[in-house]
Amino acid sequence: RLGCGALANMAAGDDDACKQAVVNAGGAEAVVAAMDGPVADDVELQTLGCGALENMAAGDDPCPQAVVGAGGAEAVVTAMASHTADVELQRLCCGALRNMAGGDDTYTQEGCGALQNMAGGSNVCIQAVVDAGALGAALAAMGGHAADAEVQRVGCGTLQNIADSGACNQAVVDTGGVVNAGGAAAVVAAMGRHIADLKLQRSGCGAQQNMALWTRGGHVADVELQRLGCGALANMAAGDD
Repeated sequence: RLGCGALANMAAGDDDACKQAVVNAGGAEAVVAAMDGPVADDVELQTLGCGALENMAAGDDPCPQAVVGAGGAEAVVTAMASHTADVELQRLCCGALRNMAGGDDTYTQEGCGALQNMAGGSNVCIQAVVDAGALGAALAAMGGHAADAEVQRVGCGTLQNIADSGACNQAVVDTGGVVNAGGAAAVVAAMGRHIADLKLQRSGCGAQQNMALWTRGGHVADVELQRLGCGALANMAAGDD
C-alpha cells in the first residue's frame, strides 16, 4: 500500500519529468505486480495502485505506452470488476483508462462550439485498452454510479479517447461496440444528469463527436442514433451561456 501510495505521489502533479522518472524506474511494473494475486480483495491497495497508474499514464509519451505495456489496463479493469461498489476506486480507474487511451483534460474550442480532445493517444495504446475490456468497465462504472459527477466525467473521457481512434473505433462499431454497447446513450444520460458540470459537458460533447465521426452518413436510417445526436446538440445549446 505504502509503495503504491509513494509512487502515486511522485507521479502526481504537472511535472512530466517526475512521471517519466517514475516510469523509467519501473514504477508501472511494480504497481501492477503489487495489485496482482491474493491482494486483489484489498480495496485500499487497489485504489492506491489505480491512482498511481492514472498519474503515470497522464505524462507525455511514452508514459502511457509504458503503463499499458506493463499490464496497467488489465490490472485496472480487474480492480474495477472486483470492487464495483467503491466509487473512489471507480473514479481513479476510469481516469487511468482515459489517460492510457490517450488524453488529459485539455480541450480546444473550434467551429460550431465543438470540443475536441487535443491529446489523442496512439492507436496501439487505444487498442490495448479496448482489448483489456475498458469499454465494458467504463460503461459499468457509469451505470453503477450515475449520480457521481466525477465517475461520469472520467467515464465520458474514457469513451471519448477510445472513440478517437479511427481504426479502433470502426472495429468496435462493426462488432457492436461503442455506440451499440451503450456508449452514446451513457454519454447523453450523463450530460443530462450533470448539465452544470462544464468538464463533463466537454468530455460528453467530445465523445459524441468522436463516435459520430465513424457513424455519420452510414446510419441515417437509425432513428436511435439520430435521436442521440439531437440530444447531444440539445445539451450543447442548454444553459444560460
